[in-house]
Amino acid sequence: MDEPNTDGIGSHYRYYLANKEDAQKVVNLILSYENSLLTESDISQILALYPSKAA
Repeated sequence: MDEPNTDGIGSHYRYYLANKEDAQKVVNLILSYENSLLTESDISQILALYPSKAA
């Protein structure tokens, strides 16, 4: 989604993840970097934004 900047100059894109599985893939990718700064708390907060699939 293209969103205008708050200063009125230009805009930026906001990307969304479709589901918890995609969010976990992104978390795993970030964790694969040597200097990842994600904590367990960060990961929990990120994944909590996405509901689990109904069984």
